[in-house]
Amino acid sequence: MNAQIPPSSLPPEAAGATPVMAQFFDAKSRQPDALVFFRMGDFYELFFEDAQKAAAALGIALTTATQVQSDSAAFERLVGENQLSRSRLTQYAGRMREGAQLLTSNLMRAADLLYSFKQVAADQAIEDRRALNLADWIDELLKSLRALARPGRHVFVVECPPDLVVDTLPGILAQVVSNAVKNAIEHGFQEREGGRITITGIRSGDGIGLSIADDGRGIDGADLGRVFDPFFTTARARGGTGLGLHIVHNLVVNRLQGRVELQSSAGAGTVLRLWLPERLA
Repeated sequence: MNAQIPPSSLPPEAAGATPVMAQFFDAKSRQPDALVFFRMGDFYELFFEDAQKAAAALGIALTTATQVQSDSAAFERLVGENQLSRSRLTQYAGRMREGAQLLTSNLMRAADLLYSFKQVAADQAIEDRRALNLADWIDELLKSLRALARPGRHVFVVECPPDLVVDTLPGILAQVVSNAVKNAIEHGFQEREGGRITITGIRSGDGIGLSIADDGRGIDGADLGRVFDPFFTTARARGGTGLGLHIVHNLVVNRLQGRVELQSSAGAGTVLRLWLPERLA
């Protein structure tokens, strides 16, 4: 007969858990990994839900691209037949602008959904440990991240001494910084252009301090205690998965052997602070 864990000893997250799942919620195992195990059903449910959202976004993008192609062919015929008027040119320009906006918004949404879940699957596979110059590494990473910031005309500022070296897992660290930047752009700068993201690297005791700060909208105090929880998001209607900062926390603590904290208040921006060992154990 299988031993049963008394319901009173289980945390709220385990309500209704099967005996196999319940064993992960004894006093010793109340850790993030246990909560992640219990919520794998939720993960797969959200995965298929967001896969449907991505498919819908790609469908809209394909329909829009087809219409743009058709409109362009019709416009070309008007030009060839010397029948182009100012009103038709204005109409064509408006339709192209609308089509470009639809394409951009839907392709970015699909890409964001796929990117989040790709990182969940990939974080166990990136093991390329090496010593890296942090300032040079940040500059290289920003070459790709600037594409995310370009539509909103957001800018990056890097403050890092040129001789700061850390022996770590660059692929994992790239996921952490990328998620932090995406979070700032998608949540901190929602419906705003010209945001500023400052990435700062410093020596901190026997390790390295790395912070990603934005001057965006900030986070309500009531939500601060939940920002690292899996699937917590205030942007579900806009395609948010609630995995970004949860991924950050798990990667920093479990893979980079570091610590992470977030400071924010409504209207005053957000700072994500990491402490990393100068050399992995």
